[in-house]
Amino acid sequence: MALSRQCFGAIFAPFFLLLDLPQLVHCSRCTANCSRSPIIQEDFLLNPDTMPAPMTSPDALFRKEVAEARSYESIGLNPSSELYPDIDQIFHKPSRSRVMVILKENARCANPYLVGRLSGRALVKFNFKRRPVNKVGFEGVYKAPFEGRFFLEIVAVFCNYVPNDMSMCLVDGEANLVTAAPVEITVTRSVALDGYWASPVHEPLYTRWQPQNCRLKAEKYTERCMIHGTLDRYDNYEFHTYSKLMDRYKRYDTSSAKMKVWHNVLGGGATKHYHCIRYNSNNPSTAPMCDVCVTGKSHSQRMMRMMDVNVGIAVSGKGVDYPDQITESTAELLVKRCQTVLVGFGQHSLADHYTTEQFEGQLRTLLNRLKDHPRVVGRSVHYNPHGDDKMKCPPNDNRNVAYVDEYNKVYKNVFKEYGRDWIDTRWIEGGLWDAGYDWNHLHYKVELVHAWYITDYP
Repeated sequence: MALSRQCFGAIFAPFFLLLDLPQLVHCSRCTANCSRSPIIQEDFLLNPDTMPAPMTSPDALFRKEVAEARSYESIGLNPSSELYPDIDQIFHKPSRSRVMVILKENARCANPYLVGRLSGRALVKFNFKRRPVNKVGFEGVYKAPFEGRFFLEIVAVFCNYVPNDMSMCLVDGEANLVTAAPVEITVTRSVALDGYWASPVHEPLYTRWQPQNCRLKAEKYTERCMIHGTLDRYDNYEFHTYSKLMDRYKRYDTSSAKMKVWHNVLGGGATKHYHCIRYNSNNPSTAPMCDVCVTGKSHSQRMMRMMDVNVGIAVSGKGVDYPDQITESTAELLVKRCQTVLVGFGQHSLADHYTTEQFEGQLRTLLNRLKDHPRVVGRSVHYNPHGDDKMKCPPNDNRNVAYVDEYNKVYKNVFKEYGRDWIDTRWIEGGLWDAGYDWNHLHYKVELVHAWYITDYP
C-alpha cells in the first residue's frame, strides 16, 4: 500500500482550467514547470491615514507591529456575537497568511477557543493560538491552496476555554459567529497541499449547527431547525488531491442523492466484509486472514464497509466503544487473523465525558495488549458537527471541535511513544468538519477519500 504524491499543478492543470481555478504553486517534487498564479491586487486595503486607533494592549512590540502594518485588512465584527463586547479589532495580514484577533484588556471572554475557515472556491480550516508576546492577542495561520479572494469566518467555540472541563458549555450557535457576514479577504500566499475541497462557485460557507430539540421528529424539519442544518451548502465542493486518490474519487457519484443510498449501506447494509476475528472453517462468510481489521464502533465500522465495497480489500472489524474493551483474548485473535490492526477510537470516550488523561490510559491498555502484533496503526478522531446534544448547556455530548483536537494530541503522542504509526486525516475532513450528515458521522464524500487514503498508507 505505497503512497505516492506528485505535483498538483502539473497533474491537474487542465482540470483547474476547466473549473476556472488557479493552478497550485510549484512544488519541490515537480518535474514540470509549475508557477504561481498572478496575485490579485488588494484595492481595498487600509490607507495608512485611516489606520485604526492603537490597541488597548500594553505590549510595545505589538503596538509597533500594528502601527507599521500598512497592508493589514481590517475585518468587520458581528455585533450579535457573544464576543463582540470583548474584541478590540481583527486584522488580516496577507503577506504572512495570518489573522489576528485582539481582545480588550478586561474582556469577559478572555480565553476563547476560536476556529477559522476560508471558503469560496476552496475550504481551509485553521485554529487560533494566543500570541506569546501579547496576552490579549490570538493569531490564526492558514494554508491556502491558491491565491485570490476568499470568504473568512471566525467562530467562537468556547468563551473561556479550559481543557478537560467536560461541563463547559459551547457558545450558542446564534452568537458564535465572530466576524461579520460576509467578510472577504485577499490571499496572496499559496501552499502546495496534499488535498483540499474546491468549488467552481465563489460563495461563503457558514458553520453548520443544530438548535435545541432539533433531533426530535416533531421539530427536525421545521424552519428553525433546517435553516442552520442544511447539507446542500456542501454540494459544490469536491476533493482535489494527488493523482491516485483523485482518479478513484472521480469514478464515483458524490451527489446528495447518492449519499442517501450510501447511508443505508454504510449504516449496516448488505456488505460482504470478512469476519476474520470470528473465523470458522465451516462458515463461508468468514476468512482465516484479513488485510485490515478495524477496531472501534460506528465510525470505524462505516469505514470498514467503505473499504469493503469501494476498495475491495479483505477487511473485518471488532466493534467496541472504548480502547480498553479489546480484551487479551481478542488481542490474540487480532494478532493471528489480521495483517494490519487499525485503531479508531475516541468517539464514545469523548461523548461520555472522559478526560484526555482517561483516554490516554485506555489507549495505553490497548497498545500493551497488542504489543506482539507487528503492525498496529492509529487514525485521528473524526470531527463532529455541533448538534443539539453538544450545544446543550451543560452538554450531553463533548464531541466538539476543540476537544476532538485535544484527543488527537493524545493519540499522536501515545502512538509515537509506542513506536506505532498514527495517520492524521484532518487534512481531508478539516474543511468539511461540520458536514456530518447525521450530526455524527462523516459526510459521504469525506468517507470516500478517508477510506482510500488509509488503504494507501504505506
